[in-house]
Amino acid sequence: MASAVPSGDFKGDRFAGGAHANTFKAQMVAPAPSATAAAAAEPPAVAEAASGEGLFCLVVSVEVKPDRVDEFLAAMKIDAEGSRKEPGCRRFDVLRDSSDPNKFLFYEAYVDDAAFATHQTYPHFAPWKAFEASGGVTSLSAAFSTGTYFELGSSCPSEPADPLCLVVSVEVKPDRVDEFLAAMKIDAEGSRKEPGCRRFDVLHDSSDPNKFLFYEAYVDDAAVSAHKAEPHFAPWVAFKASGGVASQAVVFARGVFFGTTLGVARHASP
Repeated sequence: MASAVPSGDFKGDRFAGGAHANTFKAQMVAPAPSATAAAAAEPPAVAEAASGEGLFCLVVSVEVKPDRVDEFLAAMKIDAEGSRKEPGCRRFDVLRDSSDPNKFLFYEAYVDDAAFATHQTYPHFAPWKAFEASGGVTSLSAAFSTGTYFELGSSCPSEPADPLCLVVSVEVKPDRVDEFLAAMKIDAEGSRKEPGCRRFDVLHDSSDPNKFLFYEAYVDDAAVSAHKAEPHFAPWVAFKASGGVASQAVVFARGVFFGTTLGVARHASP
């Protein structure tokens, strides 16, 4: 999996894998901007989207206190809807863990580190910061990755309201990475053409060259089953069967706030 960072200043040293000086949590609860600053921070007109490869991606895992879930969801609805309008944001999906109603994931992708830093200055980020600061979160960690096979465009007419999402964390044997990437290129490109697939992003851990993450989203359970029957899924299955994977973990979740960013919409097929 992309390296979990429950604490750390990920900007500057995350690609070098250096020691972290400041806490990630502290950044998430920094004081909200003043009214003047907030007004100035409103998202400008959307710029042209960058290539999907090399995007700054993160998966934030959050456990919320059971009696505060509704409050949390209200804050994240504001954050998600506002974030998707940012010129530097390419993904902002909020997911609910299928095995625990108090656990959530944010899947975020930005054109670069600077776009993520800017994201934290927008007024729509403030409700999440305030909620976290108020003690509504039981635990929080973040995993950072870089987009490897990541398609910005989309041919789907609309996003599903309740997609089935998978976050697959894989560690590959060091001498098999090139073979793995070849198999996943076939899988990713083919999967995106499936009528039931809405996301298939392959990410590379920012601190470990042998760790990867797949983020997949499908319209329903039947679409996942259909995906596994497709011929482009076979190279991944064969690679895994051959012993190329050192470890694998899968988290199943349902999309709660799931939508297309304006940056991605610019690349969507008409």
